[in-house]
Formats: sequence, C-alpha cells, structure tokens
Amino acid sequence: MSYRWLLTYLFGASPIAEANYFKKGDKLTHPVRSLRQSKKYGFGSNFTPDYTDVESYFARIKRAVAKKEIYTAAQFHGPVRFKGDNVENLATDGIKYLKPRMLDLDPTSYVGIRTGTLRFIRLLASYFIMSPTLNKSEVSEALAVADKRNEIVALEDPTKKSRLSEAAIALIEHLKVYVDLIQAGPEYQELIEDMQYRVKIPMLQVLV
Repeated sequence: MSYRWLLTYLFGASPIAEANYFKKGDKLTHPVRSLRQSKKYGFGSNFTPDYTDVESYFARIKRAVAKKEIYTAAQFHGPVRFKGDNVENLATDGIKYLKPRMLDLDPTSYVGIRTGTLRFIRLLASYFIMSPTLNKSEVSEALAVADKRNEIVALEDPTKKSRLSEAAIALIEHLKVYVDLIQAGPEYQELIEDMQYRVKIPMLQVLV
C-alpha cells in the first residue's frame, strides 16, 4: 500500500480517454501514466479506507455505508480489498485472500498481465512481510502520504522523469540486496535490473 505508487509508475497503462470521459473544462493537457489509478479521474471510492487491521477495515466501510458515502460494501473500490465469504464476517471468519486493484490491464499481454509483473508483486510482498511493521498510530499518515504520491505519479507525463524516481531507485536497490539475500534466482535479478532501467529511462515505460 505504501508503495503502490511504484506499481502505478511501472505498470500504469491508461494514459488517455475519450473527450466525453472528462467533466467540462477538466480535460488533460497531456497523456498520463494512469487515469484509472488516479483518485481524481479513476474509479476509486470517495472515502479513505482504514487498513490498520481487519476490524478497523470493516468498521470504516460500515460507517461509509451508514453515511451514504457508498451504497453497499461491495461498492468499495480501494487499492486493496479484503475478501472473504462475507465482508461483515471478516473479523470473525478471517480473510481468504487479498484483491489488489492497483494495476491497469497490460495491453501487451493477451491475458492482461505479464509473468514479470506477477513476480515483481510477489517479490514486493515478500520484502515487506519481512520488513518491520508500522505502529497502528502510523498507518493513517503513511497511507495518506502514499495516496498523495500515487496521485503525483499517476498524473505525470509518462515520457518524463518522475518526481519520485529517486525514491523508486532507492527501493529497487533494497530489493536487489533482498534478492541476493534470499537467493531468489537469476530471473528475479534480471527482473530487478529491468525495473531499474524503466525508472531511469522513462521512455522504456512507453515502449514496453
């Protein structure tokens, strides 16, 4: 969640839309990385979820329904959704799986996503699972910063260097060390090098 902006940078693939998609006077002046992942132009809910823990997640959605911010729990379209048999029973029955919604369909793959993308997400998940956790008091602020960063990246010109390129390179360098540490194999080393090139050379994002 804190680094979903990096996924938007690397895999964003919705740069334009038809003129009737935009409100009057709100049309973009240049292509962007991801309209879909932008809070302003995308399909996200108009409220901020609480990912502190499962109980807080459900309580926040329940309040949103009560306040008519959304009509039903199913209408929540955050970057990640906790999935179980019933959202109301998540706290007691547990989560069966997580549903990430922070990826655009890849137009270069007939199934909408490449193997390398899946490997990178799995590597990121593994890295953060092994990293120190945030204190509960830090979660809201960290996610607010993540939202702002994701909006910046999503609406940047994809042919130009990102304002967050240095932060992206720093994380990728940590991932390099992690790949060596866990002996993930040459396919992951190649993957990390590829992602690093794509951050350093913005046009690779357009040509991939």
